[in-house]
Amino acid sequence: MTGESGPTLAQLAAQERKLRRSRPQNPRHKVTFGLAAFFIGALVWVIVFPIPAVLFLFSDPGIGSDFDGGLAVVGVPIALALEVGIPSAIAILVAGLLLVRVRQQCIHVLVIATVSGLITFLILLMLMPLDPERTFVVVGISSTAFVAAALGRLAATGLVRVADESRSM
Repeated sequence: MTGESGPTLAQLAAQERKLRRSRPQNPRHKVTFGLAAFFIGALVWVIVFPIPAVLFLFSDPGIGSDFDGGLAVVGVPIALALEVGIPSAIAILVAGLLLVRVRQQCIHVLVIATVSGLITFLILLMLMPLDPERTFVVVGISSTAFVAAALGRLAATGLVRVADESRSM
């Protein structure tokens, strides 16, 4: 023995922890999106969702018969977009963060659209009782949220970066 000692067990463990933090557990690929992608998707959703949703809402005899125009033309779409949009945006953001390791963008589009449609469906079930007359309205508005979210996610696809870490190593 020459008196030269190697790294201690504690130093090796610290070095291993440092390496684990610098590399993800699944180092194949990572999908990242910035706030711009989220806001583009939200903007498309806000543009696409309200008008068809209001048309479905006013097709309900119980609601549509009370519609007299005026401020409701502007107020109802805004209220509906806020009522459904904020919880949908939160759920979509969480779903997007959970999909970071999924590379295929079509899966992202389907999951985001499904989450938005499901959240809308649940909110509408809480707001209005589901009876045979309102089934068309609830399903129609939920389908509109599904399509709007899918179009919003498709619009943001160009801003999403897919980092393939296996090629860079």
